[in-house]
Amino acid sequence: MAHLPSRSSRFELVDGPLQPKPEGSTGGGGPSRGSWRGSSTIVVLVGAAVLVLLAAMLLPHGARDPSTPLPTPSPMITSPTPPSASCDLRQEGCRVVTAARWRDRTAMVLRERLDPEDTYFTGYSYSVNPRYTTGQRLDALGLQVYRLEGGGTEVFVQIAKTRADAVRCGAITHQRCVGQRFMDGNRFSMTTTSGVEEGIEVQHSPAGTYVITLVAHNTTGGRALELNNGDLIAVAQDPRLQPPPS
Repeated sequence: MAHLPSRSSRFELVDGPLQPKPEGSTGGGGPSRGSWRGSSTIVVLVGAAVLVLLAAMLLPHGARDPSTPLPTPSPMITSPTPPSASCDLRQEGCRVVTAARWRDRTAMVLRERLDPEDTYFTGYSYSVNPRYTTGQRLDALGLQVYRLEGGGTEVFVQIAKTRADAVRCGAITHQRCVGQRFMDGNRFSMTTTSGVEEGIEVQHSPAGTYVITLVAHNTTGGRALELNNGDLIAVAQDPRLQPPPS
């Protein structure tokens, strides 16, 4: 608890009986002995009350009764919204910084969903390639996550604002994609391959808006990460995967 500020004034209690009045003094102009006693009693009571108040403020409070329930905090309402740039995207410097922030956030989602124990992926990268970005206003962005040493599986993600800006499904692994609609109404395009040895790809457009493309394939002979189309479908439905800032 914060210390109380020091004060210049102090309360002084009257100690002992009041001195008797001199012989021959009259009570016409001054207070009587009874009135002085009444005043001293009031001072004592006021001083005692102040001391009790100060003690209550300075002494630590007792522990909370375990049987007393804690107040329930108000629930936090979160609704993913597309990120927006805080600078002018017509400037190259703004695009560079905004794209870097987007990649940091997106790489975190991929690693959290596909490597929840954080034992496989150790880095991420991107290249200046139409596969990753097109246009002057960040119409599409992408990145790869991989294992720096001893890994074999690489996962690529691209999020494009329109289908025209998105990489074609199957173009990276050179596999054929087919469309499939699920019971919840979501539609996906995906390769018919079964694992990362051949390469798997999933493409999804949430509510027909932006396009998410996910690819997992082995690029070296290192230890592979076991993934299938279902794993990529689950990632594609993560609401935190958002298109580049506008």
